[in-house]
Amino acid sequence: MWVKRLNHAKREGLIADFREISPGVYEIRYNGCCLWETLFEYRVEEFFTQLITQSRARV
Repeated sequence: MWVKRLNHAKREGLIADFREISPGVYEIRYNGCCLWETLFEYRVEEFFTQLITQSRARV
């Protein structure tokens, strides 16, 4: 489920890339950044809320 949503965020240009490093643990790379941020499954909803808020603020 989360992989599908992360894939969508990548297609929409909200993130540069992501990878699943173990079940429920993802690494996210933001656009223009070379470092990866670790994201745990229990924080994914909060992460998407933050992404949407930031993308609306840019418009």
